[in-house]
This record gives sequence, structure tokens and C-alpha cells, in this order.
Amino acid sequence: MGPKVLIVEDQGSVYQQIKDFLEWIGCMVVGHVSSGKDVLDAYERLEPDLVTMDLMMPEMNGAEATRELIAKHKSAKVLIFTSLDVGDNGGKEDEMVKESLEAGAIEAVCKFSKDGILKVLK
Repeated sequence: MGPKVLIVEDQGSVYQQIKDFLEWIGCMVVGHVSSGKDVLDAYERLEPDLVTMDLMMPEMNGAEATRELIAKHKSAKVLIFTSLDVGDNGGKEDEMVKESLEAGAIEAVCKFSKDGILKVLK
């Protein structure tokens, strides 16, 4: 079986699409949280190999959650999942991608791009 993955996504239908795809390519989804504020607890409890991190979430966005997680767990691997291709929206989400990468995320990819996700996970 592939890597253990924690999915951080606030939209239920999008979570299900991500989960189905990750399981289809051999990942083991070990958990799901819908807010950045819940990431640290879930990471410590589930010990995933990879965290897929949505950016736009209530209470704590993905950039803040990534910064907090990697500050406490230097070896954490965080893959940022964006709504659009990186650089295509020129707004708040692009700025949060930049912040997340500076905090130590391994990459940012459109969550709806199966080819992009596969490329990063290789």
C-alpha cells in the first residue's frame, strides 16, 4: 500500500473526490479534517506520511495551518491543493500558496488536476 494520507478539505463533495482518487492510485487515506485548526491534532494522532492541504477554509486557512504544522513537525510533508492552477487566479489564493511554500510545503497543485497530483506524488 502507498503512503498514509491526511486530507484537509472543508467541502464534503471535494473531499470525496480527492479520497477516491488517492485510494485509486494506491494511497491509504487515514483521516480527514475540514478546518486548519484541526490539522495539528489529527497529524499527531494519525501520523500520516503526507497531508493534502486545502487553502481556503474557515477558522484557519491552509497557509496558517501549514506554517503551524511544519513549525512543530519539521518532517511533515504537506502538499497544497488549490482550486485553480497555481498562478491562474492572481489573488489571495496565490499569496497563500507562496506563504505555504515558504513555510515548507513540498508543492502546490490544482486539486482537480489528476495528472498534476500524480506528477507530484511520483
